[in-house]
Order: sequence, then structure tokens, then C-alpha cells
Amino acid sequence: MEHALLCNFILMLFVLCSYFLYAKGIAYQCKENLKRGKLHVDCSNKGLLNLIFSGIPQVPSNAFSLNLQHNSIHIIRNKDLRHMTNLTVLDLSYNRLSYISGDAFNGLEKLQQLRLNNNELDYRHYETTRSFQPLKSLKLLSIENNAHLSYFPEEALAYLTKLEIFKVDLPKFSSISMSLNLGKEYRKLTHLHSLYLNGEAMILSSAVVIYKRWKLRYLYYTAKMKYTSIENGDEDSREYDYDAFISYSDEDRMFVINDCIKNLEQDRNLKLCIHERDFIPGHDITNNIVRAIQTSRKTICIITRSFLKSDFCMFELNMAKMESTHSRNGKNILVLVFNEKLSSKDLPLHLYEHIQKQSYLQYQNNEIANAFFWEKINDAIYA
Repeated sequence: MEHALLCNFILMLFVLCSYFLYAKGIAYQCKENLKRGKLHVDCSNKGLLNLIFSGIPQVPSNAFSLNLQHNSIHIIRNKDLRHMTNLTVLDLSYNRLSYISGDAFNGLEKLQQLRLNNNELDYRHYETTRSFQPLKSLKLLSIENNAHLSYFPEEALAYLTKLEIFKVDLPKFSSISMSLNLGKEYRKLTHLHSLYLNGEAMILSSAVVIYKRWKLRYLYYTAKMKYTSIENGDEDSREYDYDAFISYSDEDRMFVINDCIKNLEQDRNLKLCIHERDFIPGHDITNNIVRAIQTSRKTICIITRSFLKSDFCMFELNMAKMESTHSRNGKNILVLVFNEKLSSKDLPLHLYEHIQKQSYLQYQNNEIANAFFWEKINDAIYA
């Protein structure tokens, strides 16, 4: 009898020691990488079953990103991530998540990217839907390839007013039927520009508000039909009414009048399209914008904080991107001029991704540098 009790005690002691050693070990095995002052923590492929009891609270609270993909996590509880108030990127893809507690993301107000794809989530649970409420800064949400996800409730998106990219996989909906039946909650997503539905990317205008995107597309394609005579022509042989359309906010008006017109029109004999001077009076402004882009060799965007806040400026930028894709054989017609010092966090995600692939110009506001600056713009217009 005493021998049996002693064996059971030793067994329990062994289990407890193994548990604590495992829990501590997992936390210390996570890779930490400091890049440009931001801490990135990689806990992928660690065999984690959950968060609290696997040592995750020991991940530094100042972590910028946390990679938890390819584990076996099945639930996120209310306090699992609450201490990570600086977290900006969270990857929970390729786990066994079936349930997220309603307060699981409390304290993650800075989170901008959340990947929940390739799990077993079911959004019929009210708590899982409610969990998105604190994510006011979220720009990217990926929930495709969830085994039990047959629909995604609109109310879950009502909180995500900054969302720019939404990736979802709903087998019972086609991309056409879904896009035509987006309800009132989707209309609040005024920054949304990319919807990946069943693997198909749908590029949405972030111009005015999402509920007007069909009208804007109609105006865009209607305007484009008026220029079918040049659509299939050689880009270099086309004739344009303007060398460049200048897209700018009202706050940057004097820069356009005093600098752009002088250096490009007067000094270099280029013909610019300026909205307050060249738009046709009495015509719808969206028609004027699309016509200006269509009839200009390039579109020059004067990027400032006020530009990024302007719905019409963002509309002009996105319509120029569509023009590049649909009418110019993929040739980039955007010339981005940064007239203020802006960091990556100041930029919408789609614009940040664009400048990672395409070059841009920074206005220096000094005489020597500007001599080269205006020449570079001249070259970019004819590139």
C-alpha cells in the first residue's frame, strides 16, 4: 500500500515538473528578433495547445508582432493576450481554433493585422463575433479556410472601421452574389479596398464610401467606353490632352500654383490638368476626375497628410491605379510626390504596399535638390 502511494506521488511529481518545465521551455524557445526597435516574437511550430498554460504570458509585453502559426491552439480566453498592449501583428493561422472568447482581444487597440485563416472557427458563436469589438485599428483580417465557417456576420465588421484588406472564404456564396448583397455594416468600411472572396481578389475604391462603389465603377467604365478608340493602341503613340493630371488637396493648392505650374508648365512647356482650372463646369466631379485621368499621360499625386484625409484625393489615386490596370496594359501611370515627411504608419496599407513596388519622389524644398527634382518629374511623365 505504502509502495503504491509512493509510486503515485512520484508520478504526480514527475507530471508537475514536466508540465512546468515544458511551459517555461516553450516561452524561452520562442525566437525574438529586434528590427528597427520593434520586437518580433516567433512561437510557430512549438506544439502549443493553448496560450495561458504554455508560457505565452512570458512573451514580452512590448512585442510588436507575435507569430503563433502551425500550433494546435483550440481556444483563446479572455486574458490570454491582454498584457500585449503594443501588439500590432498577430498570426494565429494554421491552428485548431474553434472558439474565441468575447474579450479575448481586449487591450489590443494597436493591432493592425490579424490572421485567423486555416482554423476551425464558427462565427455562429456570439462571443467569437463580439471579440472583434476592441480592434479599432485593424487594417488586415484573414479568416479564409476555416472548416466550420459557413457565413460571416456583418455585425462583426461593424467595429472594424479602419479595415483595408478582408480575406474570407465562403463556399456557399459566389463573389458576385456576395458583393451585390453587402449590407449596411459593410458600408461603414470606408477604407476597404481589397476583398478576397473564395480566392478571387476584388479591388474596391476607397474613394468616398463603400456603398457608392458601384456607381463609381459605373462612371469609371462608362467613361472608359468613350475612349475605346485608343484602348488597344500603343501607349507611346497615343495622343493625350494633358501631359499630367495633378491630384492634390485644397491645403496644398499654393504648392501646385506656385511650384508645379511654374516648373512644369512655364519652364518645361508641359500641359497640366488642374481641377480648379480645367474641370468642365456643371459636370459631375467624378466624371471630371475620370476624364482627367483618361486624357492625361500620367497622374501626379501630391502626397501629404491632408491628401490622405481627402476622400476625393483617394478616389483619384485609386481610379488612376484602375486606369493603369484596365486601360494602359498594366503600365503604371502614377507619379507619387511626397511633399511631407511621412512614416509607414501614416500611410494606408494599400499605398504603403504600392511604394514598396514602385518608386516615388520626395520634395526637398531646397534650390539645388529641386533642380533635379523637377527634371525627374519631367522624365517620369514620359517614362
